[in-house]
Amino acid sequence: MTKGKLIITLLGLGLLGLIFFRPKADLGRQNLPLEETKTLPQKVDSQGEVFVGILPKNVPDSEIWEFEVTLDTHSLELSEDLPKLTRLWVEEKEYVPLSWEGDPPGDHHREGILKFNKISPSPKEIKLKMTDVGRISERLFSWEF
Repeated sequence: MTKGKLIITLLGLGLLGLIFFRPKADLGRQNLPLEETKTLPQKVDSQGEVFVGILPKNVPDSEIWEFEVTLDTHSLELSEDLPKLTRLWVEEKEYVPLSWEGDPPGDHHREGILKFNKISPSPKEIKLKMTDVGRISERLFSWEF
């Protein structure tokens, strides 16, 4: 056998070895169902002088639903008591926040998390309503599942 044929034969055998004898460590995981994650989009309301962004963080999967809230303005002091002015609506029922974890009233920029108890059974749609934030009587954010 010539040197060239020997090299081609060895390369071919090496390639076959890689194809048929590769490690199979991941085979046990191939039949597991993929974990389904639901991600709801951020909703934005920029009426008036205050920008309000709401991002559901773990809705509807967790026992406590968290909504990341961002308020931003260049002209007003953001002194609103957000838990008092925010409600979660499912169909015709109103839910009050459990807590606010974030920036205190004041300044021109605030961020934090509004927390609510999980709604069971899981609704088809939720609405988050804020009243009298940044001189706007009502801001409405909604998500469908």
